[in-house]
Amino acid sequence: MQDRNKLQFPERQKLSDLQPCNAAMAFGVYQRAKGVLKLADMSKSTFYAIQDPGSGLYDPTFPDSYQLTARTRVWKTEDIIAWVESRKITKRAVKFGIDEVVK
Repeated sequence: MQDRNKLQFPERQKLSDLQPCNAAMAFGVYQRAKGVLKLADMSKSTFYAIQDPGSGLYDPTFPDSYQLTARTRVWKTEDIIAWVESRKITKRAVKFGIDEVVK
């Protein structure tokens, strides 16, 4: 049995250092709200406002969630990453005055 002090653990990577496909593998297939906040790099209030149809920040393109229990909802990691990437493309298009986004 090895001494616990001598064990070497791999260094943790920052999310910003990971490519999108690697980020999905690092976080797993489904994310709770905290994981979505990290992946999308947004505040908790923005996260809930984006999902609220009565809010001025409402975004109908935000991925749907899945209800696990009465109090637990999850989102697919790949859907969140795709949504974040689509927002980056849209922001660039607005910045440079492009009417249509070609993928």
